[in-house]
Amino acid sequence: MYKNTSKSSWVSLRFLSRCPNPAWPPLPLQDKVESERQKVLSWFQGLCLTLRDHTQELLAQLGHLERHLEKEQEENLMSLTQEISRLESWIQELEGKSREPARTFLQVGQGGIQETPKSWELTPNSGN
Repeated sequence: MYKNTSKSSWVSLRFLSRCPNPAWPPLPLQDKVESERQKVLSWFQGLCLTLRDHTQELLAQLGHLERHLEKEQEENLMSLTQEISRLESWIQELEGKSREPARTFLQVGQGGIQETPKSWELTPNSGN
């Protein structure tokens, strides 16, 4: 039946069958194919919207985490800066004491060396 049709008429038939509103009613198979195509297209569009929404949620969470980490880093930096300052003060105090004469460490009073407290005295072993 199609043997006598020319190539140009075959091409025009193929083109017309793809047109949204062909001049003749579509075949039942074409309706089914078009229906399935619309379902697949709709499903992919829904999937794209879902992925876009999920991406936006994840980016918002990432922004929140970044702000939280920046705040935590600032707090840690402040804490470490305070600790460094405290340690520098302590080092300066110890360096200052190391330059003082030894007698100031012993804190000898005007009456000489004070008596040693009883808790510091050595007691002989009772087992010897």
